[in-house]
Amino acid sequence: MTAAPIPTPEVERLAAGVVEVITEVRRKEAVLKTGALQNAILNSANFSSIATDEKGVIQIFNVGAERMLGYAATDVLNKITPADISDPQEVMRAPRR
Repeated sequence: MTAAPIPTPEVERLAAGVVEVITEVRRKEAVLKTGALQNAILNSANFSSIATDEKGVIQIFNVGAERMLGYAATDVLNKITPADISDPQEVMRAPRR
């Protein structure tokens, strides 16, 4: 029976580096899976999703919003606000929350 070798500082650093690389690869895989799931949900035509940045400019305009409102995402993203594609009379009739 042979005794297990005693790790040297160099071997320990190498092992720590390998663990770090494996952890980073797993983290990136999880991020990719999460992003793919978010994209699949967001691009569902079953509901409309519109989101703006802090200035009110549209940043998200999914397929459902395209179908419901008749605008292509490429025509609205980073260009206009929801007010630009809303009927002012309809906005005035909308209940306040």
